[in-house]
Amino acid sequence: PDALLGWLNMILNTNFTLTDAARTCLQEFIDSGCDLGTIYGYLRPWLHGAVDSEVFQNLREEMGMRRQEDFDLRAAAIQHGRIIKPNTPPRRVWDLFANRVIPYHARRAHGDDHVIRPVSHSWVSPDEREPLLTPINQEQWPVPVPREVDLDDVRLELILYGAEYAWLDVLCLRQKGVPKNEEMRKNEWALDVPTIGYIYERQANVVTYLSGLGRPFNATLTEDKQHWLNRAWTLQEIVAKACYIGGLRDNAVEPLLTPDRVENVCEYNEIFNKVAKTIHFRKGDFDIFDVLGRMRTRHAVHERDKVAGLAYILRFGDMLPCYKDHENAEAAWIGVVNTIDHKYVSQ
Repeated sequence: PDALLGWLNMILNTNFTLTDAARTCLQEFIDSGCDLGTIYGYLRPWLHGAVDSEVFQNLREEMGMRRQEDFDLRAAAIQHGRIIKPNTPPRRVWDLFANRVIPYHARRAHGDDHVIRPVSHSWVSPDEREPLLTPINQEQWPVPVPREVDLDDVRLELILYGAEYAWLDVLCLRQKGVPKNEEMRKNEWALDVPTIGYIYERQANVVTYLSGLGRPFNATLTEDKQHWLNRAWTLQEIVAKACYIGGLRDNAVEPLLTPDRVENVCEYNEIFNKVAKTIHFRKGDFDIFDVLGRMRTRHAVHERDKVAGLAYILRFGDMLPCYKDHENAEAAWIGVVNTIDHKYVSQ
């Protein structure tokens, strides 16, 4: 605990002393196997701005209360095989300052809003990515990233766009690759996959990589089936506000794209227009046949994923079908119809 507190004081530019409460709190983190980055991610929301070691006095209890509240929220989100709380926040977030994935309940709260910058990207084909074990997610699962991409570069770009926390599926949504944790993954995906749309919907803007996570912007690949414009899952990640174009190395081009930016004059005008119009269609009411038509032309690994990608867009009130990765497309569609907005059923 002594050495750990010394590191925290150096990072935070503080002068905390090792009280009994501080020793107990820090020892619990050490005993749980957390590294310095993870401990910093958990503690910096509490220690930032604190003036003395009194902050440790009730810290364990307060963190425990937030952990229990988060557990209760997720436990109550599913009833009778359906999600009744589609506004369930993400299970994990990427703390960009600590460079560690932490539970949602451990992030710094910003008043009534919790600023988390979602990342939208198209997954590259399997032969172009590799599973990466990284301390960012405590090596809980292999993180599938494009071969030439460094997650540190992605992190720096997100910070450049003003983010403190981010949600990135490969880091924050439990991935396949650890056989002993497959049941845990399936249980988490039942809730976490259908509610992905909420993560994007609640934020003012998204960072979007059109040609693959962390890859440089490329204006010539729009017909590729792996392109962001052509993937099934990205349809629910479109927001009616704005997005930053990730990987844009041209400093002369404004990376922030809004639904109204359809007359931008630059060499990327054509693709920017396509992205802007895609954002624009989610504003206000839209025709179900327009949504279905857009999804029909998009690509997914499994047909059921096209159906699952429609569920959040077409939802009715506070109900969503759970995600089941053993279901076929027909069974998944029945689940969507049972929770769909009535005005779409009449169409």
